[in-house]
Amino acid sequence: MCVRQLLEEAAQEALLVKEAEPAEVADAVVAATTGFELLGRDDPGWLSDTALTAFWRLLLPCMARPEALGTLEPGGSQVRALNTPVG
Repeated sequence: MCVRQLLEEAAQEALLVKEAEPAEVADAVVAATTGFELLGRDDPGWLSDTALTAFWRLLLPCMARPEALGTLEPGGSQVRALNTPVG
């Protein structure tokens, strides 16, 4: 699925703040992640877990409703899996 489609679905489910237009957020996410990729060619630090988590930690509170924000993990699904108790 593309970024815009996922954001449109989130908007339909009322998971985004009213100011977060899916198309605009998608454009910003694609532009930023493209920048990370380009900068990461010369400096792998741009593609580090730390850098990408910091990006999402900054962006998610601007786009997700507070009740949805608590269900999101800026570090990605692997971090969530590591922090989920087994059994």
